[in-house]
Amino acid sequence: MKTEFFRNIETDSELDELISILEKNNIYYEVSSAETIVDKLIVGSGMLAKYTLKLLPKDFNATNEYIKQEALAKGIRIEDFDHLSALSDDELFEILKNPDEWSVEAEIVARKILSNRNVKIIEEDISNYKLNKTLDRKKGKSVSFIIQFLYFLCIAIGFYFGIIFLIAGIAMGYYYTYGTVTDSQGNKHYVYDEKARHNGKLILWGGIISFVIQMYLIIKIYIF
Repeated sequence: MKTEFFRNIETDSELDELISILEKNNIYYEVSSAETIVDKLIVGSGMLAKYTLKLLPKDFNATNEYIKQEALAKGIRIEDFDHLSALSDDELFEILKNPDEWSVEAEIVARKILSNRNVKIIEEDISNYKLNKTLDRKKGKSVSFIIQFLYFLCIAIGFYFGIIFLIAGIAMGYYYTYGTVTDSQGNKHYVYDEKARHNGKLILWGGIISFVIQMYLIIKIYIF
């Protein structure tokens, strides 16, 4: 089974803590450095996390629980997450409703801050929001027909003016059709909905056919 992105890591100490938890619980992991993915000179070091942690999807849930237990056992402090204290109640609730966009530690601290503010947390509302979000994710995102039509144009333009347009059309056709995302529970979903995937197949195969024809004509003209 292939590993998938689990979370970004900003510091060496955070990485060491996570590795300790993973190894203690026999969780397979892979760590990559941002420098090996994109040259800092191109993107800028401030725009990249220092490390990226990948896990097997089947271990996502268990790992989140191990991290949560470790954080609670250590007595995680609000002071270590000063930036969260500045958030409004609504913004803190967004953390609780969208844990896949935040760390487990951030969720714990958000709950503590809301509790200190005497704000009632209705767990049923949060669970319903998560359920609806999961259902929406399973359906996939919709995409404007106009945008997809532009990639059809890339194929048409590429056929006459340059292969780079063809390649762009094929790449996006593939992504529309087969692109997936892994949620915080380790479940994979298609990025786009059924209609967008259908149009993506048309873009993909239209691009491939145009590419083959173009290569045939080039070989016929310049070689034969």
